[in-house]
Amino acid sequence: MEKQRFIPEGWEENTKLITPYELTNAYQTGKIMNGLVTRCDSNYNLYVELGNNIKGIIPREEVEAVSIDETGFPKPNICIR
Repeated sequence: MEKQRFIPEGWEENTKLITPYELTNAYQTGKIMNGLVTRCDSNYNLYVELGNNIKGIIPREEVEAVSIDETGFPKPNICIR
């Protein structure tokens, strides 16, 4: 199993706003960005806010495997607020 390469959301209080340049650079280099999950839809896609009015979607297929049950679906508590 690959080691975790990011700090879980909410662990860092000093969040900085992400610029469009930083987002483009992260996309091109594969850097992991830190954002706040604001909602989960009925298909278990996660909606994130990165700041500076930049929003994104993490498709269910890309949700960390640690939160997946034996059937391949996210565990029920992943979308509970």
